[in-house]
Amino acid sequence: MRLRWPLALAAAAVLLGAPPANAQIYWQSRDGKIGRANADGGSPNASFVNGGGFAGLAMNGAYLFWGRQDWLGRATVGGTDVNQTFASPGSPCNVMAVAADSANAYYLASCSSGRSIYRVPVGGGAQQPMGPSPSAAACGIAVDGTYLYWTDFDKIGRIPLAGSPAQADPDWLTVTLPAQRQLCGVAVDSQYIYFTLALTGDPPGNTADTSIGRATLNGGTPQLDFITGASFYQGSANPNGLAVDANHIYWGNQSVGFTDSSIGRADKNGGSVNQAFIYPVTFPQGLAVEGGGAGPAGPDGDGDGVPDNSDNCPLVANPDQRDDDRDGVGRACDSVDNPPPPPPMRIVFVSNSNPVFTPGASSTPVRGRTAAKRKRGTVFSFTLENAGTMRIQIQRATPGRRSGGRCRKPTRRLRKKRACTRWVTQHTLTREARAGLNRVAYTGRVRRKALKPGRHRAVFTASAEGYSPSAPKIVKFRIVRAR
Repeated sequence: MRLRWPLALAAAAVLLGAPPANAQIYWQSRDGKIGRANADGGSPNASFVNGGGFAGLAMNGAYLFWGRQDWLGRATVGGTDVNQTFASPGSPCNVMAVAADSANAYYLASCSSGRSIYRVPVGGGAQQPMGPSPSAAACGIAVDGTYLYWTDFDKIGRIPLAGSPAQADPDWLTVTLPAQRQLCGVAVDSQYIYFTLALTGDPPGNTADTSIGRATLNGGTPQLDFITGASFYQGSANPNGLAVDANHIYWGNQSVGFTDSSIGRADKNGGSVNQAFIYPVTFPQGLAVEGGGAGPAGPDGDGDGVPDNSDNCPLVANPDQRDDDRDGVGRACDSVDNPPPPPPMRIVFVSNSNPVFTPGASSTPVRGRTAAKRKRGTVFSFTLENAGTMRIQIQRATPGRRSGGRCRKPTRRLRKKRACTRWVTQHTLTREARAGLNRVAYTGRVRRKALKPGRHRAVFTASAEGYSPSAPKIVKFRIVRAR
């Protein structure tokens, strides 16, 4: 069967209900390319991404993902940062179908040992298997905010995205099929699950009388002839592209002539069927559209005030659109986005009860808790906004010479350089401190070694779990000899 439509039908595609002007539709061709067109069918580009794989295509608002033999590929929705080896089930395997949400990409792999479903974070990282292994007839996968779904000949299985393999339901929906038909492509929105009824393989090359069915997500009776006249090639080795947005359902018509194929579109109620919405295309085996069925035109599926077609996290609220690593995926749904810097600890003030003193006879403990004032030496006082750990570096002023932007130890080579004060750490005190006022008694002697007479300073730095270190604060003092 060769698909030939008059040009008037192709032109009529532009007159159907228009999605947001900058929305896009993507398809994957058997010739290893990914095409793109405006969601109104205009400005088609059959070579949007070259080397774009073999079967399966998905997008999540920021990235495209596709199957490329034994690899999962990835690129931005703008066609940049193409990575043909983003993830792999291993060899010998083929990626047959792909789905994606804001957090993960999912793919169905066909290997010599059978078929399996995997997921991998959209930003990269370790992948993991999902649920029980489907049969060799498994053909398509789809994802919504709660479940991952897959087709398996006459059944649709599902597993909770946050669940364990034990929670998988491989017989969630059973479809009574016409002769020589099997389920293949699958798509889902907030009310329905849609599926293609492809041929099982006899006679070879036949695509006649295939259709698109749907069923309600609450377990209603499947409607097998929801859209008729579609053309899907036989067998689960030839995945069928199927996708939905807020107002329409899209599918990839597959022709025996390969280059004489098309993208079809219809209203979500099954009306206004246009088998040549985008024509011609080369044997599409994957399909993805922006919008994902999140609501009316200009949808905002996550309710964050940013329309889905411009939201860098269309499924997760991200109102400020923060994207620290600038990869097109917002912080709220990017597992590898640089974390926000923690708030700093804040030292409200520091003081020194005795700016000139003689070292006491006893040593100050290096570690401990803040304590009350002692009679000899001095007492450092400081106030913290939050409880934490205070480090107090005791430093002595020594002569130095300026070189290379630093105050360095004097040497013969540096004798003509400008003089400077070099602060040398003598010891460090560490105290667990409470929020509010704290005091640290300091004798000027640690481990029986007293500070030498001269100018000194104490450098205070506070830290705590969940906070970045505070800015340092300094108090100066002088050590003098006992009279």
